[in-house]
Order: sequence, then structure tokens, then C-alpha cells
Amino acid sequence: MKITPLDIYNKEFRKKFSLWAYDGKEVDEFLDHVAASYEKLLKEMKQLKEENEQLRSELSKYQEMERTLQETMVVAQETVKERKEQAEREAELIIETAKNKAREIMAEAKEKVKERMRQFRQLEEYEQFFRIRLKSLIDSHLQLLNESQIERPEEIETLKKELAVSYEDTTDDEVESWGNVKTEESQPGE
Repeated sequence: MKITPLDIYNKEFRKKFSLWAYDGKEVDEFLDHVAASYEKLLKEMKQLKEENEQLRSELSKYQEMERTLQETMVVAQETVKERKEQAEREAELIIETAKNKAREIMAEAKEKVKERMRQFRQLEEYEQFFRIRLKSLIDSHLQLLNESQIERPEEIETLKKELAVSYEDTTDDEVESWGNVKTEESQPGE
């Protein structure tokens, strides 16, 4: 039977032999019962204190783990933020470098195009110049040829007759030997 504090306060013992005396056996039984309950209560209280200490220790460990995890999360978040900012700075630098390189390449390409255009115009000018010079040279040679034929038609006719006569007197061996000579003057009939 479990004894409560109210049971202890309300407990009445039977009186024996007199109005004022209590039954010793009944009092002893009650005191034994109270002592056993109190001892049990003390053991439970000791056990609860130990459990409480153990739970407090575990709670302290968990609180320390939570604090460590929170610190780790803060450090990780800061690290992620720093890495992200660094990556953004590096990306901006790479983009700026690429833009600068592209501008350099474009400028070089434009310069090369300008140089090629200048060379092309110069070549066109040279071509035009040489065409004019060549035409002038051809015209002057044609004029010389025309003038030489006009001035000496008799000489040319005489030369043709002489060549024709000498060709008729020429043997086949001589004609073959003329084929080996490469100058214009030694080729007959031209």
C-alpha cells in the first residue's frame, strides 16, 4: 500500500489500555511502512536525480553540438558567400579580359583590312600605270613598224626576192641545218 502525506497526517491509532496510549504494534507497523515508503521514495529521488544529471549532461552535449553546428553553418555560409563573390569577380575579370582581347583582335583585323585595301588600291594603280606604259610601248613599236614599212617598201620587196631565190638554190641538207639554228635571221621564208 502506498502512503501519501495525507495518510500520515490523518492516521489515527487505536488506543489500548487507556485513552491516551496507542497500540505499539500498530504504530510500529505504520512506522515500518512509512520508513519503507520513504526509503523507496529516496531511492526513486536519487534515481531521478541521476537521470536528471544524465539528461542534463546529454542536453549539454546536444546544446554544444547545436552550437558547433550553428557555428559551422555560419562559417560554411560565409565561405560559400566568399567563394561566390570570388567566382563572380573572376567571371567579371574573364569577361573583361575576353572583351579586351576581342577589341584587340577586331582592331588588328580592321588594320589588316585597311592595309590589304591600301595594297589592293596600290596594285590597281600599278596595273593601270603598267597598262598605260605597255599600251604606249606597243603603240610606239607599232608606229615604228609602220614607219619602217612605209619608208622602205622597196628594200623589203628586194629582200623577199633575194630570200626566195636563195631558198630555191638551197639543198635539203641546208634546209635541215636551218632548223637547228634558233635565230630569226637564219630561218627562211619568214
